[in-house]
Amino acid sequence: MKRRRLISRALTNSIIRSILVAFRAQVDLLDWMSPASKKGAYQKIDNLVVNIAFPDWVLDDAKLTDYYKNLDIKQNEAYQAQLDKLNAFGLYEAFLPLINGAPTDRTDFTGPSAITNAWYQPEMNSITFPGGILHAPFYDASYPAAINYGGLGVIAGHELTHGFDDQGVQWEGTGILNGWMDDNSTKAFTSMAQCVIDEYSQFCPLGAGHPCVDGAQTQGENIADNGGIQAAYKAFKAYEALHGPDPLLPGFASLFNADQLFFLGFAQVWCQYPPSANSLQNQILNDPHSPSLYRVLGTVQNIPAFQKAFNCPAGSTYAPVNHCNVWTSEPTSGAPLNDKGEPIVPDNDINIAPIDRISPQDMAKYNAYQQVQGIYKASANYSVDPCDDFYNYICENYPGSKNTMSDLNLANDRIINDKLNDADYQATIQASTALTKLKTLYTTCKAEWEHSTIGTTDYLQPKVLKFRNAINQDIPIIGGTGAIDVAPADYGNALGYLSFQLGIDTLVSTGVDTNWMDPQGALGGTNGYQLFVDQATTYHVRAFYEDENWYKQKPGYAAQLKTLIEAYVKQMEKIDDIFQLQDTTAKLPADYVDMIDKVLELEKKIAITYSGTDDERRHYERQWQPKKLADLPKTVDWSLYFQQAPQVVQDWVAAKDIIVNEFDYTTKMFTDLGNTGDDTVVNYLFFRLLLDNSGLISTFNFADQAARRALAVKRGVPEHTGKSRIPGRRHPLPSFAIRSDDEDYEGEGCADDTAVMADAQGRVYIDARFPTEADRNQIRDKTQGVMNNIVNAMKGMIIELDWMTEASKQSALKKASNIQVNAAFPDFILDNAKLDAKYADLIFDQADSYYAMLDKVLLYSINEQFKLLTAAKADRTDFLGQTAIVNAWYDPELNSITFPAGILQQPYFDVNFPAGLNYGGIGIVAGHELTHGFDDEGVQWDYDGRLNSWMDKTSQDGFNAMAQCVIDEYSQFCPLPDDRSPHCTDGVRTQGENIADNGGVHSAWRAYEAHIELDGPDPMFMDRVFSQYTENQLYFMNFAQGWCMAKSYMTESYVSNRLMTDPHSLGPYRVLGTFQNIPAFQANFNCKLGSTYAPNQHCSVDCDHFRAHSALEMKKSFLLCIILHIINCSCPVGFELVAAGECRQLEPVYLKLPDYQAIDTAISQCTALQAHPVIIHNDEQQTYWTEKQKEWGSRVVLGMSIEVMIFLRKHTRKYFRIGMQHKYAQKAMVRWITC
Repeated sequence: MKRRRLISRALTNSIIRSILVAFRAQVDLLDWMSPASKKGAYQKIDNLVVNIAFPDWVLDDAKLTDYYKNLDIKQNEAYQAQLDKLNAFGLYEAFLPLINGAPTDRTDFTGPSAITNAWYQPEMNSITFPGGILHAPFYDASYPAAINYGGLGVIAGHELTHGFDDQGVQWEGTGILNGWMDDNSTKAFTSMAQCVIDEYSQFCPLGAGHPCVDGAQTQGENIADNGGIQAAYKAFKAYEALHGPDPLLPGFASLFNADQLFFLGFAQVWCQYPPSANSLQNQILNDPHSPSLYRVLGTVQNIPAFQKAFNCPAGSTYAPVNHCNVWTSEPTSGAPLNDKGEPIVPDNDINIAPIDRISPQDMAKYNAYQQVQGIYKASANYSVDPCDDFYNYICENYPGSKNTMSDLNLANDRIINDKLNDADYQATIQASTALTKLKTLYTTCKAEWEHSTIGTTDYLQPKVLKFRNAINQDIPIIGGTGAIDVAPADYGNALGYLSFQLGIDTLVSTGVDTNWMDPQGALGGTNGYQLFVDQATTYHVRAFYEDENWYKQKPGYAAQLKTLIEAYVKQMEKIDDIFQLQDTTAKLPADYVDMIDKVLELEKKIAITYSGTDDERRHYERQWQPKKLADLPKTVDWSLYFQQAPQVVQDWVAAKDIIVNEFDYTTKMFTDLGNTGDDTVVNYLFFRLLLDNSGLISTFNFADQAARRALAVKRGVPEHTGKSRIPGRRHPLPSFAIRSDDEDYEGEGCADDTAVMADAQGRVYIDARFPTEADRNQIRDKTQGVMNNIVNAMKGMIIELDWMTEASKQSALKKASNIQVNAAFPDFILDNAKLDAKYADLIFDQADSYYAMLDKVLLYSINEQFKLLTAAKADRTDFLGQTAIVNAWYDPELNSITFPAGILQQPYFDVNFPAGLNYGGIGIVAGHELTHGFDDEGVQWDYDGRLNSWMDKTSQDGFNAMAQCVIDEYSQFCPLPDDRSPHCTDGVRTQGENIADNGGVHSAWRAYEAHIELDGPDPMFMDRVFSQYTENQLYFMNFAQGWCMAKSYMTESYVSNRLMTDPHSLGPYRVLGTFQNIPAFQANFNCKLGSTYAPNQHCSVDCDHFRAHSALEMKKSFLLCIILHIINCSCPVGFELVAAGECRQLEPVYLKLPDYQAIDTAISQCTALQAHPVIIHNDEQQTYWTEKQKEWGSRVVLGMSIEVMIFLRKHTRKYFRIGMQHKYAQKAMVRWITC
């Protein structure tokens, strides 16, 4: 019995396997299916699971008994009770896989073994032939092969074809929902299907007035019938060619030849008792299968072999003149073969491992891949040529509202909002006083935005009255008529009130930063932080007030201020009858528009005349100007100014120096202000109070609201990575300005507002996204690993810089080695005791309004800021910002780089991403920020954050030359028409960020390559489109994805403002500017020289000076580049690089590398350098090397570094092929000479 079962299975399997081979041959010959889609089809065929007769385990009594152990049917139970138990058992077994978590069993029959049927399951890519169908007329081992192929063979082909119909192509070879047929192939398939629909729709067995076969409803089964008979017939003919014809049947049946028996065997399967008209009509209306008559007719009329077998005349019913080619193409097309007669998609016969693809067996990785795949598909336009417009290739259809970073910040707000409202999280909130305060602030915020109290409660006027009392003057712009004479005491009180009570920096900006000269307290007797009094802070950045921009922006700015002051006066009139506050009446004088104009001109003068230029502000040694309180300008009573400050500040100024960053500018400003009329100064300070509290003024119409929102947008959070430099506030202050756009009343806006308690908010965010210790450790470890590789890559780039001297390189390397990496979140926020202590001084009362709470948070934050003055040394682990923000930043005063958890998400980062995506996302962000540590500002700060410039003049000149190329390059990017001003990117203003982008792309690329060399490639996507991308391409794609911007957001006004004020280039140019400077992009996307992204000339921001044209020069350049790859991209000590492959002795005498004499000279000249790799490429040099090896003895170390291995692996095939003896090309070795 066992032998019979085995034989039956084997014979059945041979038929089915031959059908698979035949179907693959059909796919080979399809001229409408693309090669890429054919690969998807082959993958399905190769991975198909075939289940025959019965599952093995049913013959094992123990396993069968175990399977039914939970089915408790008793002998005397009622039949219905037994059925109920059977149903319950069936449901249990159906859901059991969800409980045990086992992977899908693709050998599961999912049906009874005794049924006469067969089925294909796309979710498993399996085809099942139960024992119930393995008998006549479908199959019999004693039948001629023709009948078995016509019966069971066509059924097998039918079910297999379902794997390739409109539903089947949505599933790939292991049952993963992943479409693999491209759009053009799908269109051709649809055209083929339409032919079948039209053909079968003409079959009308019930006559006129009755329904015909529904071709659309039955198309899936009809196509499967047609595809099945095509594959089965091909398989039968292959069998017959191999085994010869079977003997004829006896008697009358001997009249039929083998081909006719094949079709008879097929038709016999569908024989049935003639159905009644009602039965036939019911089938036509409901059944996805055509009636039996038409399963035969519709199928055989589309296969010319039938017509030939039965000698049917053309035009007869079964031999129509026109028919459908179903899963077959005309044999004359020749499309599947190349010009050598080879298949377009050959099998892999050369033992190259196939690319590993991600699968649901690793569900975490699979989900990460699927999620980012969705992000890319939603944004991209793959019809764009990536070499001409890579930005729009990735971003043209970006579906977000603003840009990647802004939209992710909004998503983070949703995460925080959901967590704060999570019922299961309330106990955690209640266990922490800090989180309880945060939730109180959030809840009160929601209540305020649901039912605003602005119109019924005057929150602004108390601040206005305190300001009037402090400045001791009437305010002319709101009708004040008294004489204006601002005394030093008035300046001191008013400026101190604005700075220390309201957090508004105006004519001076006082803050805390590290002690630039000794941040770690190494000298003794100093603090780690220092008090700074910096220059005036205007409402907009300096560029806004520069002449060309100012004349364009001033009218709009003036209109916005006019709207603001009118709204304030209107509110005062409205509440005058409600509140009995002193001097609530306000009115606009007749000349208030002229007053506004004077205020604007004063602000321009403050920005341009009384403030340092952008270039001056990039130099910090000039800003270190220690002063005593008595040294400050006499226009202000500074003792009264600092009396408004926290006590720690008052103690400081009484005993220690103050650093006045721009002493000369500040002195000149106050001197001039003291000698001019004070009415405009009073109006200006009042306007600054209103601007920062515009949200406390009711909006009376759309124009009013729009004007104030425009003011808020102009000062919004930059949509790019990084933070402004020294000095800055380390604790975010609440904003009383009107919101820049509509917020969601469900609480997302209020979740964002809790950022004023940044560390408490960060705790909520971490609890939401990384709830377990394993989650937190994983995100940190992975981020740290990427960052370490970036730092090492940066070191390699520093070593290779030919314009940096050795002394400067050593300082740069030390700085890179000492970078402090802060990843995800500060540790203390997870400790309730420490977090609660952080916010112990912030106390809310039950009766506090939302705005009263914000006032308390503001004073708390100012006090926390100045508490740093008591620290003995600067804290390099200080994150300096929110945990939940989508950003990253480098801080030169701490030599630290910070990656808050908010940016550690797709598309920038995912622990389950392939390396190409992570390095192209967070890796480039890291490289960008790290590059700031080595730009014109960064080089002024040493490894421990001291202000100590370490780049010498020679190196600085080299840097400047490289920077000028970048300036010129980006200045050509012009997004607006020529008649607009500005219309092009300001290459000078944006140079720092552009160089950082270029440095980031290069350093992250090197780090990524090192990762792949050491750890190997990652699994790739299974998607039809994405499976075609290499991991290298994903690197570049993810960088571009990070800078996608919505077209609707890129208005002319927005672009103009960015061009005018932002030190960052627009997203499209951040992509273009960097990728046109890295040849790796051009190589990986096969860009022709001269295309937009592969220009003939570009800036070299990496060690890429070796260009060769002749074979000899190419050989020399290659060998020199190998040597210089390790010895810092320069010549040996005593020589300088002057051309590709040429070093010049400083005396000067020309010396050509890689001549072996040059190697000898390099050794003799070697001092600080540790090693020179040497290339042996001919007999003469081998002899020379052997002799020198004896002479040098133990100083010779044989081996090969990882860097050189990587370089050789990439370049030896390309370069050794030209002008070099073959045997040495094969045996080329790198040897080390240790100096």
